[in-house]
Amino acid sequence: MHKDAVQLFRVAGWQNTAEAQQWAATVDVDAADLVAMLETLTNRSHATEPGHAVRKAVFHAVLLRFPDDSLFKPFARALRGAPSDVRALLVELLPKVNNVADHMEVVELLRQSDSELRGAAAKVLIETGSRGAVAALGTMIFERGFAGLRESLEVLLRTTGPQAIPILEKLVQRPDGTERLLAIRWLGDAQHMARATGAAMRVLTPLLRDSHESIAIAATIAIGQIASEGEYHTILGPLIDGRSLKLAGTAIEGLKRFPSERTAELLERKLASGPTVLRLACLSCVENAARLHTEKVATDIDPLIGVVVAALGHQQIAVRNRAAEVMSTLSKSETIEIGRTIVWLLRSGDVTTRRMAAEVLKSISDPHGELWPKLISSLRDDDWWVREKVMDALVDLAGHGLSRYMVAWLSDPSDVVRRFALAVLMRLKDPDTIASVVQTASTDPDWWAREKAIEVIAEFRDPRAIPHLVELMDQAPELQMACINALKTIDPAAARAHLLPLIGSKDADVRLLVLKFIEEQNDPSHQPLVQPLINDPEPAVQRLATGLIVRWRVVSEQSLNDSNVVPPPKVSDVVDADDRPLDQLLLRLFEAGGDDLIVAPDRPVFMKRLGRVEAATPHAQSAERVASLLTPLVTAQAAVRLEKKRDVDFSLTIKATGQRVRANLFRQRGGLSGVFRAIRAEIPVLEDLGLPAAVRQLAQHRTGLVVVGGATSSGKSTTLAAFIDYLNRTKPCHIISLEDPIEIVHSHKQALVQQREIGNHTKSYARALKSALREDPDVIVIGELRDKETIELALTAAETGHLVLGTLHTVSADACVDRIINAVGGAQQDQARASLADCLRAVICQTLVRRKPGLEGPRLLASEILLNSDAVANLIRKAKTVQLPTIIATSREMGMQAMDADLVRLAKTGLADEIDLLARARNKSAVEQAIAELREPKPPDSGKTAKVVLGAR
Repeated sequence: MHKDAVQLFRVAGWQNTAEAQQWAATVDVDAADLVAMLETLTNRSHATEPGHAVRKAVFHAVLLRFPDDSLFKPFARALRGAPSDVRALLVELLPKVNNVADHMEVVELLRQSDSELRGAAAKVLIETGSRGAVAALGTMIFERGFAGLRESLEVLLRTTGPQAIPILEKLVQRPDGTERLLAIRWLGDAQHMARATGAAMRVLTPLLRDSHESIAIAATIAIGQIASEGEYHTILGPLIDGRSLKLAGTAIEGLKRFPSERTAELLERKLASGPTVLRLACLSCVENAARLHTEKVATDIDPLIGVVVAALGHQQIAVRNRAAEVMSTLSKSETIEIGRTIVWLLRSGDVTTRRMAAEVLKSISDPHGELWPKLISSLRDDDWWVREKVMDALVDLAGHGLSRYMVAWLSDPSDVVRRFALAVLMRLKDPDTIASVVQTASTDPDWWAREKAIEVIAEFRDPRAIPHLVELMDQAPELQMACINALKTIDPAAARAHLLPLIGSKDADVRLLVLKFIEEQNDPSHQPLVQPLINDPEPAVQRLATGLIVRWRVVSEQSLNDSNVVPPPKVSDVVDADDRPLDQLLLRLFEAGGDDLIVAPDRPVFMKRLGRVEAATPHAQSAERVASLLTPLVTAQAAVRLEKKRDVDFSLTIKATGQRVRANLFRQRGGLSGVFRAIRAEIPVLEDLGLPAAVRQLAQHRTGLVVVGGATSSGKSTTLAAFIDYLNRTKPCHIISLEDPIEIVHSHKQALVQQREIGNHTKSYARALKSALREDPDVIVIGELRDKETIELALTAAETGHLVLGTLHTVSADACVDRIINAVGGAQQDQARASLADCLRAVICQTLVRRKPGLEGPRLLASEILLNSDAVANLIRKAKTVQLPTIIATSREMGMQAMDADLVRLAKTGLADEIDLLARARNKSAVEQAIAELREPKPPDSGKTAKVVLGAR
């Protein structure tokens, strides 16, 4: 033994790495020296020394210079206690000193409980395995409780390949499930069974009928990995129509290896016959086939596209949605020529297929600009629906790159194509196209195209177009109305000189349009122009003119010195004499923290605050006085609605302070009356409302329906506004809010929020919702789900990829569900139940409870939360909504919450009015018990009560 060399190795006494390498290349050692060096390496006390890594490198280099098979045994024994890094070094070096006679030293390591040690031994045997070692392993495998079964099988398969099949066959016949599954996995290893697939399948095929389903499934997977396509269909094809859905699904999944016409035919047949779980498995098979043949082999999967196309038109929503996801995946993977496929789908006679295909197109990226020119070239002769839906996506994909194509279409022989091109140019708003659009407005032979061109010009809002519009208005009387609307849009101030002279037009529609322009200007100096029209032969003109004259007269004659109105404190200095008299009362409402102002004939003006009504004026208001207070608020358009429907909703702003209120004017026995709801300027924070955390988690949903229920003045609008604000603060999305009227105004934060008011911006919720579906929103907010058409459209929107939020006047979650189903009515109820079961995400029902007399502060929020789950969806489908309260009560761990449970929580705080609590409880005994427990004197801890922002409804 060379003691100096061993000692130097032990202390790692080299000055640097280069010196260590030189030493390793020149030192003279024997086997005993190497064993001694190994003892140093395996000593864990040396493992943390700075020179440990250098020692390992030196040891490796020296051994390669002096390999000796006598080292195999000590090296193999050293594997047991060696640190992990040294063990890895030994695994690499043992084959260099291989000694067949000592292989059993390594074989015996497979009995150890240390899985890392067994793995190291297996690696050594795979590199050095001998017949004796293999024979020993073949015996040890069948020992009861043998720890190294997994590693031994790997050694056998990697060293003997198909020769291990007899051993695997014996294992699959043993009772131990773990051993059987392990053997089946190796029998299905395509690499090691490549030369003996027939023998492997002979062992596996009987297992398809095994009484343990897990074994049958494992055998199905194994056969699927080694069988040819013909063998697959022969052996596994019958399983697809068998009783076991899990086996059938597994067999379908394995077809991803064979994207052929035969496979497509089988998948399409199963897609038609079902059940749904297998339909979804067919679509997953296509998706996985695309991934497999993109990553591993370049194989054309076009034969399988027909499966996805058929699924896009399926009657079940879940199947359609999954098909859309798969089509999107295929397009992104560039597995198919998506442009050709999309146009083909959009020509389908099935409306659902066309709609889903259009949605798929919206999700496709086109970074190189190669897709959309192909689509445009194919659209020229398509029907209008296809052109419109494809163009929705192309506008997003190509932007102004479409402009030159659309300008070229302005010269197309077809007036339909020209009008379509103008519609696209209106969306693009490319300033470089304005000259072409002006020329079309002047020269196009189709009056409809010319009118459309004028609408496009208006969207540009370019004052340079005004002279052209004025000239057109003189030359083409049939285009006067379009030109008037365009002039108003481009520059109202500049339009005035051109529009006011048209008040005397012979065309009643033109007179009405000019009169509406005057109404928007709201300038009493125009009264001489309007006065003659109160006798206009056209009733609509007459009504609007009369309404304007009345409004201007009331405003001019009204004074603020009425003795019945008590001057409000604090704000009297800021209210001008020309302001509406009612503004003073509304300002007092805000200063007092009230919710509603109620104005009615022959009664004082009342204020509702914290759920209680109190007089705001000392004297009753006469019918004439009430009319004089309310009439100045009514626009001419609102006056017409009030006359027809006897009530009208709108919002208004207090001029002195900018504060906003929601108004409802109505006629009753005593005359005109009104109720005004205060709209707080600050947007409530969802986290501060006192709702459970599960409500905030609903914002993570991208699709589905969320309903907020509650009686009037229960805070529904507040919750809805807070939810919009939460989305606005946290998600970059497009939100369209439909409100009657607009209350809280949302500014841009993370999201784009667009608010439309029913009556002013659109005629009805249903009409606005139809439009919203074509305005590419991510979230649609519906102020009230008030009729059948609105509810049906809301369900459709929730099913087709939107998150829909809406309110209902109901007091419980099960009542919300029943209201939605009953609103649909008739034979469509079953479909409505199925749709609601699929798309419902949550129902939030809430109420506001007064505080105990003498306790100041806002009312307390109590809520009921229903979250959709398999159990909930099943009850909705089977019309068993009466059982929903039970589901809510037993699903608290999921985030659900019963109203009674929340009322009990409020009762235990000692802050809530006991009478109010009991009035809102279903199970009054539970609330009474909670109240009784508080009868023992116990000061309430108001500091632990969540902040509650009062609702607007």
